[in-house]
Amino acid sequence: MVHTYKQRTDTSKVLFLSEVRLLDNSGTQIGKYSLAYDTTYALPGIQSKAKTFGGITMALLILL
Repeated sequence: MVHTYKQRTDTSKVLFLSEVRLLDNSGTQIGKYSLAYDTTYALPGIQSKAKTFGGITMALLILL
């Protein structure tokens, strides 16, 4: 699994899954899934009451 950190509005960061790599028994990559997120709006700060359920839902839909 490959991950990246995205910036929030309050300068904190949040972890996002960006790629899942499929490996065979010898460790050779045989496929991968890439995930994309809607970045139209900035992520709320860590102390914010706002929630980001949409981003999580979209990531799960793309993965499936």
